[in-house]
Order: sequence, then structure tokens, then C-alpha cells
Amino acid sequence: MKFSKCIIASLLLISILMPLFVVLLHGPTNAQAAPRGPWIDEMVFVLEPDVTKAFERLKANDIQVYFSVITDPSLARRVQEEGLAIDYAYGGYSCLVFNIVNFTTGELNPFVNTKIREAVNYIIDRDYIVKEIYGGMGKPKYTPIERVTSDYARYIDVIKEVELAYKYDFGKGKAIIQEEMLKMGAQLIDGKWYYGGKPVTLKFMIRITGREFSTLGRATGDYIAEQFEKLGFTVEKRYMEAPHLFAELAKDPREGTWHMYYSGYMGWVGRFIDYYFFWWYSPGGYPQNLVWGYLKPSPEFEEIINKLSNKNYTSWGERDQLMRRGVWLAMNDTGVGSFHVWVASAIYFNMRRPEVVLTPDIAAGYPMSYLWPYTIRYVDRTGGSVRAAAPSLLEQPMNPVIGALTVYDVILYVATVDYTLRQDPFTGLQWPNVIKKAEVYVAKDVAPLVTTTLGWVDLRVVDKIEVPTDAWYDWNVTTKSVIYAPPGTTAKSKVVLYYEDDLFDKWVYHDGSKLSLVDFLIWYPLWFERCSPESPHYDESISWQCGLTRKNFKGLRILSEKPLIIEVYLDMWEPDAEIMVSDAVGMPGAGFPGLPWHTVALGMLAEVKKQGFFTSYNADKYKAVWLNYLAGESITILKSMAEDAISTRYIPFKELLGKWIKEEDAVARYQSALKWILDRGHLWIGSGPFYLDSVKPVEKIVVLKANRNYPYLADRWAGFQQPPIPVIKIKSAPSVIEIGGSATIDLSVSRPDGSPYETEYIKEVLYIVFQKEAIAKGEAKPVGTGVWRIELTPSDTAKLEPGSLSLVLVAVSKLANLPAEEETVLLAMAPTTPTTPPATPIATIMTVTKTVTIEMVSEKPVTTTVEVPRTEWGISAALAVVCLIVGLLIGWFVISKRK
Repeated sequence: MKFSKCIIASLLLISILMPLFVVLLHGPTNAQAAPRGPWIDEMVFVLEPDVTKAFERLKANDIQVYFSVITDPSLARRVQEEGLAIDYAYGGYSCLVFNIVNFTTGELNPFVNTKIREAVNYIIDRDYIVKEIYGGMGKPKYTPIERVTSDYARYIDVIKEVELAYKYDFGKGKAIIQEEMLKMGAQLIDGKWYYGGKPVTLKFMIRITGREFSTLGRATGDYIAEQFEKLGFTVEKRYMEAPHLFAELAKDPREGTWHMYYSGYMGWVGRFIDYYFFWWYSPGGYPQNLVWGYLKPSPEFEEIINKLSNKNYTSWGERDQLMRRGVWLAMNDTGVGSFHVWVASAIYFNMRRPEVVLTPDIAAGYPMSYLWPYTIRYVDRTGGSVRAAAPSLLEQPMNPVIGALTVYDVILYVATVDYTLRQDPFTGLQWPNVIKKAEVYVAKDVAPLVTTTLGWVDLRVVDKIEVPTDAWYDWNVTTKSVIYAPPGTTAKSKVVLYYEDDLFDKWVYHDGSKLSLVDFLIWYPLWFERCSPESPHYDESISWQCGLTRKNFKGLRILSEKPLIIEVYLDMWEPDAEIMVSDAVGMPGAGFPGLPWHTVALGMLAEVKKQGFFTSYNADKYKAVWLNYLAGESITILKSMAEDAISTRYIPFKELLGKWIKEEDAVARYQSALKWILDRGHLWIGSGPFYLDSVKPVEKIVVLKANRNYPYLADRWAGFQQPPIPVIKIKSAPSVIEIGGSATIDLSVSRPDGSPYETEYIKEVLYIVFQKEAIAKGEAKPVGTGVWRIELTPSDTAKLEPGSLSLVLVAVSKLANLPAEEETVLLAMAPTTPTTPPATPIATIMTVTKTVTIEMVSEKPVTTTVEVPRTEWGISAALAVVCLIVGLLIGWFVISKRK
């Protein structure tokens, strides 16, 4: 009896103490139901161009998130020291670009010489730049293939071979450049180059625009200039903001106003990059920069570029050959080799307060994350207001046709406009958003090259794809009627989109207008009108896009209106079936309309009356207003158009769309738009989880509020938080590799938190053994969860020479495109005994680690996650035992006293 009373007293005490311990350990639990729309109630954006001030505002809790990518390693340390949180982005990179034409001024341009451009690779110490200028937050870059693409890991062996071949060797580069300069008629006098009696002066443009690039751009540009001065050149440095730099690049390069420029870029998470060589080394790749028009790749490189960009290959083996050869030709092609000298891949970071979380894009961080509106939240509660700052806001007009043109305005766009698909921020694949499934049909000749990964796409193979003659193929601008597919039209692929069954019942735009088929179909005639000179909506500035669409689009059919099923025929294919679906929804009339037809129609009326235009090109051409649906003179024009549309009962493209919309319904839509303008002062009516509540263009303040009519719950994308980038290390290896013998090397592959990476989520673990060149390469095999094994055979090690060797390790996850990389130096020796040395811990092996991780900034990173680490519950269990013992003692003491 006494003992039972003791137990009861103990349990009562535990019931009091345990919740306190749990709260202390884990913080408040978040058991609230997910609301419709976003987790939070309000998002306020303010302007803050100064990174340091943004940091101070985060400390003071004046803002909770800073929507900018930053490259300052010292600031990263300060951010973490203050207890703020950091998320990383890995898509930044920089390069040196050369003017490759002869100047009409008579000045010498050394960079018309391919060998001189190639030799520049030797005079730039990329390791120094990454270590000293980037503060370790980066990685040397030699090739155009970005780290956040699937092709980086696929071709890691040739990338490493290029790095080895073009590693820093100033003496070698100097000798080549000196020899070629003398051949070009230059003279080296007292260590300075002269031509025609004048110093050879290189006009060097250094881009310093962008909060993410200004510091690094200036410092790296200064270093490159110093290297050229060491060669004997006179360098005229010109630090330039982006608009001024682009203005120079738009001039005829033969005028000789520049020799080279250094700039940074922000990449994106990608898959297979067949088009990269076209972009960077073909005359059609970047028409805005006129020097591109003078690119003349060798016949061999041109064939590779065309085959890859047009996907004219029939097997992965053939593609691999094209890509591998292309990587080398990008360096040494006789026509365009080293037109770009790639310098470094940068690691950017984003800042936030630890009590707020959101999903970053693995390449571009917060600004280009399409999931931030769906995942931003307070870790301990639902609802509330988040105040965020961005370095730029409302710099360019936004409207339904052009969308958002600047990185920081895209932040607003993705929060207020929804999409057919949702891009995976870590892999670049597509997930279904408003469709329930898709079927992808490919012809059997390309079928071996196409795969599906995520399970929601049904991939089918057929002998031939013929386009039915009742498929929409084109548009007659004169008669305002559909042109159907000519008999005998064929396609390379067909995509069937199955939209959700209750699509038209549950989707409502921000102004209360219900989604209709017209919202889809208005984009079909409008696209062709914009491509037709006979139309009042014609826009010459998109002629290249029109040509590309006409080449790839082969037909569209509406198989069912409710539920909506749309069939799209394409003269293209992609290695990922999910990406093919993305291509299909990008065709006119096929994709989910994130903005309603009636707001589009009001802009069309403004174009017909030549009062305002969707693009800056037409606005300049007709001396009219560039339509901005957010603010300014455009709102007055759009208000007038709404009043006009109401009085005339206007239906756009009535010959086609009149079948699906009545005049009274159109008037109701225009009245709703007019009320929206009068209530809020703008016409940005979208469909996303947030709606645009107010805009202050002068003060640069934007207020977004939760759309609680959004059809989905906030936890729909909760599985995406932080990119699960793997970490690879050697677990055990021989202290010495015996030449001609076998060697076993065990590797550990873990998640960022140190837990073993599940085997089913690892795509591959690769290794390459280097000694002057690649000696052996292959795939490690899993031998346990998070443990992989390399087996070097006698034939592998027989190729080694005594001395050091480099072992490159790469782990590729299925869940994140960025591979883990580590390079370790081991020792090879001729056999001295008949036995293989025993395995020893990696701590005894000399290593050179090139893995880029958060530890490069701080040994104790600040991380925040909504999930509770499992290890903490072990502490809770221990505390429960302590509570039990204390409770028993107190209970026994109380009973003893009573006695």
C-alpha cells in the first residue's frame, strides 16, 4: 500500500515535470491544422539594397527574411555568430569573355588568337580566387557544365581531366602568349607589349552590378588584371554596372571599345544540358551580345553543337561521346575555343531569423524558389505576419504577357500566380500541381533515351506519332479562326494532360471569378496574333520565340472539357518525361492559366487603341505606355478599358471563344476587375496562395495577404525543407596502395545531419583514380546503409606509378542535383611484401579535401527545422528516468513523514 502510494505520487510528479522538459528541449509543439493557402496570414516586402543594413534589421527583428543571395564570407560568419540562420545556394558562377574580332581602329586585339585565349586558362589561379577572394565559398570552374545539373556528375571524369590539363601554370601560359604575340607582330620592350609603336592596352570591363556580385566582381577583376599586367599588357579597368556593360555589348564589337569582360551569372537547377554549347559557343546563342554573331566554331564543334541542341543522337553512348568531346572543344576549338574562360562556381547564402523557415532553391536560393510561398512559416505556430526585405523591388512593369522580368519581382509573381506543375527545387524535375496525371508518348527511335522518375507520368512507346487533322495547328489572323493540322503531319512526341476532376469547381481567382475554359483558350489565338505582322498585337521582339514555338508545336486537341483533358503534339523530346510534360503545358492554350482572361483582354484593348502595350518594344515603337498592372499611368488606362469593355460587352476573339462565354458573363468579369482597381489601386488578379493587397511604388512596399480560398492546404509541399545534399568521406582505406595488387576502400555517404544516406535514395557513387591522367574509374557498390565500397583490381593498380595519387569521390543523390565531392591523396608503392597492408582509419591518410560545405563558413552552423531530431528524444527518455527516480524518492519521503 505504501509502495503504491509512492508510485502514484511519483507519476503525478512526472506528469508535472515532463511537459516542462519537453518544451525546454523541443520548443512548443505545432499541432495546429494546416490552413488553406499559405501557413502565414501576411507577407510584407520592403526595399533594402544594403546587405549590412539588412543584417542589422534581421538582428533587430525589423525583418525576418532577406530575399537576396550574398557572397560575403565574413558576413556569413557574423550572421551565424548572432544566432541567425543561413540557407545556401550553389548555382552562381563567373567567367571571362573575350572580344574575338579584329578592330577597325587598327589596334591589336590579341584575343582573335585562339591559342592566346586558351593560354589564359593557365595564368588564372582559380584555387587562389576561391580561397582568398571567395573565402572558401566556391569551387574552381573550368567548363560550362554547372554543378547543379545532372550532367555534371555524369561527366565528372572529363571535367576532372580538363581541370588537370589546364591547372594553374603561369610560366606555361606566359610562354604560349609571348610566342603568339610575336607572331602577330607585337614587340616586347622592357617587359611591356607594343604594337605599332603604342602599348597594347586591354580595355577590361568588370561587372560590379548586383548585391550578390559587386564585391567579388571587383576583387576578382582586379586579380585578373594584375595577371595580364604581369604578362606585359597595359590594362585599362572599367568597373561597370550591368546596364552600362550591356550597352557596350550591344555595340559593334569591331569598334574596339572592349577586349574582354568579367561577369557573374546565376544558374538554376537543371537536368540534361544539351543546349549549353549552343548558348555559349554558337552565333545564335546570345543575340543581344553582338560579339556572339561573329562566333565561328570549327566544323567538328558545329556538328556537335547542332546534334546536341537538336537532340539528333540515337543513344546515350552517342550523346556521351558528343558531350565529352564538346567539353574539350570548349577549351581548344580552333574557332571558338576558350571564348569563355570559366573562373569559379560561387556558393551564395541567404539570411533569415531562425524562427522562420522557407524552402530555398538549391541553385538560386530564396529569390528563385518557386516553393517559398507554400513553405514559409513560423516554426512554432500557424499564421502571423512575416516582414521581408529585398535589394530591389518593382523595377520593371509586370503584366499577364511578360510576367515578371527581374529576379526580385519574380518573388511576387510566384506568390500570386499558380502553375500546372511545380518544379522540384532540389532536382529540377516537375511535380503535378493541378493535373492528376499525364501520359507521354514517344516514337520508338527515341524511346531508349527517355525515362520517367517520379511515377506520375505514364511513358508509352509507339511506332509513329501522327497528328490528327482535327488538331489545332495554327491561327488565321484575318478570319479569326483555327487552322487545323494538315494531313500527314507527324510529331516526335505526344503529351496528354489529365487535369483534376473538380478543377472548374474549386478554382477561384482572387477577385472571385471562377476558372473557366476561356481562361485556358485565350492564350491560343493571342500567341499567334503576337507572331503575326497583320495583327494589332504583333510584337517583333519575340520573333525568335515565335519561330521556336512554330518549330516545336504540332497540334492541340481538347479531348474532354469536364474533366479537362488536353492533348499536345510536339516535335521535340527530353530525356526526362516529366520535363516533356512541362514543355507541353508551355504551349499556347495547354497550361493552367494563373491569370484570368478578363485582365488579359483589357490589355489587349489597350493595344488595339495604341494606348498601352504588353512589351517595352511595342511601347517604345508606338510612343505609348508599357503596361504595368501594379501601378502608375497604366492603371488609369486599364480602368478606362474596363469601363469600355462593360459598355461594349466585349468578348476577345469572339469567333472562337464566344462558344464558351456569354456576354453577361464577360460583363460580370469586367465589373469585378473594375471593382478590384477601385478598391486596391492595381489590376494584379492572380490565383496563387497569396493575393496582392497593396502596392506603394514610391516607398517600395508590397503587402501580400493569404488567399484562404486557395484549394489546397498549406502542408501540401511540407516535404521540401532543406536540400538533402549528400556528404561523402573515406571510412577506411589501405595506408599504401600496392601497385599490381588489390585494394578495398570503404566510403561513408551521409545526409547533412550526419545520419546514413539511405541506399535507395542514392543514384550512384563514382570514383576516379588520377595520376597525371585518369587511371581507373567506376562505381562503388553499397555494402550497408550509408556505406559503399571501392574494389580496385590488380589491373587497375598496375597502371600506377610509385608516388602520390588522387582519388576523386562523387556521390549523387536522387533527391538533390548537387553531388558530394571529395578529393583525397593516397600513396602508391611497388610491392615489398606478399601481403596487402591492413585497412587503417582514414585519419592516418594524408587528405586534400575539396568538399564545399557549410563548415567552410562556421564549424557550428546555425540550422532551423520544423522536424524534431530523433536524438533529442533519447535525452527526454533519460530525463524521464531521472524524474521517476526523483519522484520515487520524494514519494517515499512524504509517506515516511506521514508515518
